[in-house]
Amino acid sequence: MHFKTVIDKYPPEVADSVSFQEWMCKVHNAVNEKLGKEIFDCAKVDERWGGVECFGEDGSSEGGCSFEDAPRRSRRVR
Repeated sequence: MHFKTVIDKYPPEVADSVSFQEWMCKVHNAVNEKLGKEIFDCAKVDERWGGVECFGEDGSSEGGCSFEDAPRRSRRVR
């Protein structure tokens, strides 16, 4: 599955941090489903993507979302 297809089906939701985290979980699961991988429990979204901050629509000076304070995960190398 090309990521553009996922984005077309699930446009980014960046109104606030919670919306963005929920969107990330939806997209993560859409890709995992196509790959035959385990579906992530979205009730644990804060554990996985907690610390994501989104700015812009609420009147702040900058737009976008930052992972700067999100928990660090070690990556497996295959």
